[in-house]
Amino acid sequence: MEIQASDLLRGPATSIETFAEGVLLIMLCDTVAHVTGAAAALRPPFAYRGSIAFDQLVIDDRFLLGPAIDEAAEAERLAEGAFVWLCPSAYRVVQQGFGKTAAKSLPLVPDYPVPMKNGAVHTTHVVNPFRKLGAGRRADDAIANLLGCFDVSRPDVAVKKQHTESFLREARRLAPTLQ
Repeated sequence: MEIQASDLLRGPATSIETFAEGVLLIMLCDTVAHVTGAAAALRPPFAYRGSIAFDQLVIDDRFLLGPAIDEAAEAERLAEGAFVWLCPSAYRVVQQGFGKTAAKSLPLVPDYPVPMKNGAVHTTHVVNPFRKLGAGRRADDAIANLLGCFDVSRPDVAVKKQHTESFLREARRLAPTLQ
């Protein structure tokens, strides 16, 4: 399912600014979904772990600076698995711009319990890598391919693999609702 401009207006968005933020976030999440899905299907695969933040940003010819960069940089290594998850700032944009029900039509696994390295669980939206692959055989192959690259002889990596597998199975289960 593709997102139309009118979909943004069905949620609780009340301003042009919220609308524009939502459009930017859709574009970013859709791009990340495409890249992470394609990377999982490569041989050898690439597993991505990261975070998406949304706030003010200063761009010059060589640097990106601002609260969004700081938030994403601090958060990107916190997850205990291969996830690209929304930081609180980006989560708020989705909730304000789309509401809980509309978030399900985005390239996201909504309200997923992301396990953190400190043992905590952070519930947020996570980019669904199967947005472009769909939920069929290609997704199953990508899951097997990606999970096969984890060296489970190290206990910490075995835990990451387990969390990543749980997420990928949920993302695959939800993929048909995204197309």
